[in-house]
Amino acid sequence: MEKKILLVEKVTKLEYHQAKGEPRFKRRHEERMIKLLRDHNHHNEFTGKLVEILDNSGADYDRYRVDRIKDIDFTRYGMIITSGGDGTFLKAAEKINCQAIVGMNSTYTGSNEGSAGGLTIIDKRNLYEIKKIFTEDYRIEKWGRLYASINDKIIDDLAVNDIYAGHSKSYKSSYLEVIIEPESEAFVSSGAVISTGMGSHAWFRSAGGTQFRNELDVFGIIIREAFEKREKYKFTSRILSSKEKVVIYPERDDYVVVFDSKDEEHPVTTEDYVTIGLSDKSINVVRFD
Repeated sequence: MEKKILLVEKVTKLEYHQAKGEPRFKRRHEERMIKLLRDHNHHNEFTGKLVEILDNSGADYDRYRVDRIKDIDFTRYGMIITSGGDGTFLKAAEKINCQAIVGMNSTYTGSNEGSAGGLTIIDKRNLYEIKKIFTEDYRIEKWGRLYASINDKIIDDLAVNDIYAGHSKSYKSSYLEVIIEPESEAFVSSGAVISTGMGSHAWFRSAGGTQFRNELDVFGIIIREAFEKREKYKFTSRILSSKEKVVIYPERDDYVVVFDSKDEEHPVTTEDYVTIGLSDKSINVVRFD
């Protein structure tokens, strides 16, 4: 394998709290501290074994923590490996173009206590399968991503799971006009979630949406907790083709567009409109049979 590898690893929750300089957990939170330390150690042990495999295989690779992702020139790499959980995978997958990517769950425990790892395929049980990337003994799945623009200015990132549009405080009502040509509807709700096939198994489904297969050239929208007044809405959820798009006009200020539930928010006001659709730039996700 001649492709240069990029290893992106997560910042553990313990490191996050330490970096913020937060005071020590109070005595009643001792169990929480134990869990943070355990997950931190699991991640470091897992990533250490992964690095040993890469070194022993003579791999040409660079190693970055995910908090430095803005410093990475992704065009230099042909294969991306993420060591962490779904969040680490998503942050890398939003940035890449035609490279292959493989997600690794570094804190798998077999219970709800570790990372969910729904987007990853390798954990401590099958770590050594990563060696197959050197013999190209794998297949590629193409996953759809979503684009969004504000007033026709495209946002740089692409969403792997979903895009949220609505009030910056989700406990407040979102007043949105949603246009899916030739129909339009004005909603009072908890905001809109627009989803890929992969994302339809996560927040989209939890919000009441119907799951759909990732390989289909479609995407979905659901209006969260739509408040019906005098008349029922014409639609509150849809599965849309790649040729369609969703246009959203916020009817109040202090609204945001958010990709894959990240901390970064793109603010919008009543002077703006948001367009969301299925990008023609899918990602190549590694799968081992």
